[in-house]
Amino acid sequence: MTTMQTGSISRLFVLLAAILAMTMVLAACDDDADDEPNDVETPTTEEAAEDPPTPEPVETPAEVPATDDDDAAEDEPAPTPEPEPEPTPTVQEDDDGDTTSDAEADHSGPHSVLVYLVRGEEIAAASREIYGSPEVAAGSLNELLTGITPYEQDLGFGSEIPAETRLKDIALQDDGTAIVDLSPEFEAGGGSFSMQMRVAQIVFTATQFDTIDRVQFRVDGQEVDAIGGEGVMVDEPLTRDDFEDLSPAILLESPTPGQEVSSPIRLKGTSNTFEATMQIEIIDAAGEVIYRDFATATSGTGTRGTFDEAIDVDIQTEGFGTIVMFEESAQDGSRINIIEIPVDLRQ
Repeated sequence: MTTMQTGSISRLFVLLAAILAMTMVLAACDDDADDEPNDVETPTTEEAAEDPPTPEPVETPAEVPATDDDDAAEDEPAPTPEPEPEPTPTVQEDDDGDTTSDAEADHSGPHSVLVYLVRGEEIAAASREIYGSPEVAAGSLNELLTGITPYEQDLGFGSEIPAETRLKDIALQDDGTAIVDLSPEFEAGGGSFSMQMRVAQIVFTATQFDTIDRVQFRVDGQEVDAIGGEGVMVDEPLTRDDFEDLSPAILLESPTPGQEVSSPIRLKGTSNTFEATMQIEIIDAAGEVIYRDFATATSGTGTRGTFDEAIDVDIQTEGFGTIVMFEESAQDGSRINIIEIPVDLRQ
């Protein structure tokens, strides 16, 4: 074999060896590629060459030094407001004669109360307005001591209590006794009837409230056994029952003279009539009888009972009319024990 042929064969073996080596390298690369996950992207050379962004520095706020006020606020708890004291309840009666406690009442007034006057030598009820006083029992007694109004005088009302008399104090006991302290003028002047009636006026006015059942008298702060020279005994607490001989057979306490009323008209009071029966008439401003019927109290014939009637009335003519109540005589059917109360009738 020639030298040229031998060199050609050598170069051929070198080429084949190179091709074989390249083939083995490529196979190895394919095996590595199969081992990597398909969803991972291999960054390009340019992307890998880029530097990652440098994060901006975060500023830390400077500490605020604590002040003395802040320390005090942390050390001292917030003050707790003190609850307002509960008012002591008193009792008042509204226009319909119902009683309400002081807590339910608006003390700015006016509040309607009753005062008991004298009419035809018997006890009679009238109404007054008091303003801004939570002590309605004291307010009603003070109104009584002011005397009668011109309107009441025109209707024949009067009072046996001396004009200079003043209420010094009133105190309510747990057993329903009101201790009423009056000025010395309460005992001045008058005969037996006057002394009995002035005491009765105080007792009736004070006991209109559910919390007061009886009255114990004092004069100028001192306990007394009798009132005045006539010696009306007050050594024990007195009730309305002690003055039955000064009470009318029919005592209408609501409505009172001059009061504005509309249907239904509520008639409320006490009576001591034969078989507890009373007759009622209502006369309008034109003089027409717009209601006539009878009512029955809780008791009668020697025992005083109570009545409370709501009457539906067809009021056609507004203005002052009259409520008439009376008893029919058991002997001849005539009207006896008549009372007439003027009222302002409204539709």
